[in-house]
Amino acid sequence: MDECFVGKQKTNNQVMVAGAVNRQFTYVNLSVIPDREQSTLERFLVDNVHHHSLITTDAWTSYENIEWYGYGHQIDNHSKGQLKRSVPIGRVWSLFKTLIRRTYHHIWKETIEEYLVEFRVRFNHKEIFNNPFN
Repeated sequence: MDECFVGKQKTNNQVMVAGAVNRQFTYVNLSVIPDREQSTLERFLVDNVHHHSLITTDAWTSYENIEWYGYGHQIDNHSKGQLKRSVPIGRVWSLFKTLIRRTYHHIWKETIEEYLVEFRVRFNHKEIFNNPFN
């Protein structure tokens, strides 16, 4: 689980997106969030991740007490070079931004939810897009 900025801050066209991907790299869930506060990230976690899952996050302080909700918790401290377990969500951000850059070139923050839905469908249902007859 992680969060990412999408869009450009200098044009006031930036939003924050929270994301979670499973360990098999077969299912992703993304959602626009207003901030990185603990309550916001915990709400995303409870709404989008199965209880009793093992969650890997960065060392952001808002993730400190997620064990209270029944989740296992591993931390990759990026400032100490620990990146091994959080690579899958980093790959998701890279794939999402590549989709935006190559397909749409730029987006507007008012319509970001539509792009997130498209990305979720492409990622979660690869069989639809792997067959040229679909």
